[in-house]
Amino acid sequence: MVDARLKTITLFSHPYGRKYHRREDADFGESLRIPEPFAFVLDTATLLLDS
Repeated sequence: MVDARLKTITLFSHPYGRKYHRREDADFGESLRIPEPFAFVLDTATLLLDS
């Protein structure tokens, strides 16, 4: 989930049934590891707008 107003990202992963069992939060500008099956590091610095 990307919140442009707060400049944060929340990643929910490891779903089981109707719940997610893992949550990771990052501010824009931080890196966030996206787990399998995608397996990459999201560089959130690209989400920052120049002022």
